[in-house]
Amino acid sequence: MSYLREMEGATFEQLVQWWSSVEVPKWGESRDTFFSEVACALVRYDERGVSFLKRYTRDEDIAKRKAALWFLADKRSIDDEIVEAISEAFCSGNQDLKTTAIWCYINSERFELKEQTVEQLLRDADERMSALAMIYLTRAHPEQRVEILREALASENPRMREYACDEVGDFDIEELKRILAGLVNDPHSDVREAAKENLGLWDE
Repeated sequence: MSYLREMEGATFEQLVQWWSSVEVPKWGESRDTFFSEVACALVRYDERGVSFLKRYTRDEDIAKRKAALWFLADKRSIDDEIVEAISEAFCSGNQDLKTTAIWCYINSERFELKEQTVEQLLRDADERMSALAMIYLTRAHPEQRVEILREALASENPRMREYACDEVGDFDIEELKRILAGLVNDPHSDVREAAKENLGLWDE
């Protein structure tokens, strides 16, 4: 049975019960996916869902903590309490939480990281972390977006090239279309697929 069918029409009490359960239901998949779906339903329910999730932004259960942070980091409703919890997640030493925190900064458009910190992340040995730092910069400095992406599309880091392809497509950056076209023959399959998919957006 699909998540959508299970979540649709669920009461607040049912959502809280699922969130509080030790075992993932048989219709669930991974713990990360399950708690993300429940968190999404909670924030859409009403203010009770938001208040409930705020209690889990520092939880020891990483799956719950990530889900709570992700769905509370909405630019329309984020507050200083949530921003502080995001900062703590970034500094926690847990790579999953750090990645989630950067996405939260991006999605909420609260660019709290110091430039020096972002520069260090750009040189991170983790290719995805480095690419994510590039995305952060393009969103924090839209006036520099084209040049940042131009450089990223030529990066030795395949994740950097892949993520840059998505940004070019998402923001409809026509002047980088030619470079994107050249990446359909990239040696890395994920980059090739990202280039083809985003070039296809111009044909729709």
